[in-house]
Amino acid sequence: MPVAYHMFTYTLKVSARIWWNSQKACIIFNYEDLKAKCRSHFSQQKKFIKTHLAVHNIKQKEGESTRAFVSRYTDDTLQILGLHKDQRMYGFVHGLRTRNLVEFLSTDLPTTYKGLMEKTYPCIEAKEVATNRTPTDQREGFNKSRKNPS
Repeated sequence: MPVAYHMFTYTLKVSARIWWNSQKACIIFNYEDLKAKCRSHFSQQKKFIKTHLAVHNIKQKEGESTRAFVSRYTDDTLQILGLHKDQRMYGFVHGLRTRNLVEFLSTDLPTTYKGLMEKTYPCIEAKEVATNRTPTDQREGFNKSRKNPS
C-alpha cells in the first residue's frame, strides 16, 4: 500500500497535487472516501447559467478591435438562454466603445440582430481599410513590391 500511495501522488497535476498536500494525515480512509472527496472538490458539473442581465456587463475592452468585440459578444450572448432580441441588440450598442459607430447604429436602429450586424460590418471594414489593418489583405507583399520597383 505505501508504494501505491507514493505512485498515486506522482500522477497528480498541479491543482490536484496542491489539494492532496493540503489534506490532513489520516483524513482519507479508503478509495471510496478519496473518490467522494475528489468529486466534491473538483467537480464542476454544474454549468453556470447566465441571465439576461449579463448582457449589460459585456463591454468592448480597452484596445480590443471592434471586429473582435463583435465576435466575442455574439459568442457570449448565444450562451444566454431566453435572451430577448431587443436586449441583445441594445446590449451590443451599449457595450461598444467606438463613439462614431454607436451614433451610426443608433440612427435608424435595425429591428433584428442580423440587421444590426449587416449595418455594423461595413463600418468595421471601412475603418480597417482606412487604417490599413485589413486582416485578409496581403499588405507586406504589396509594400515590398512597391519599394523595389524593377
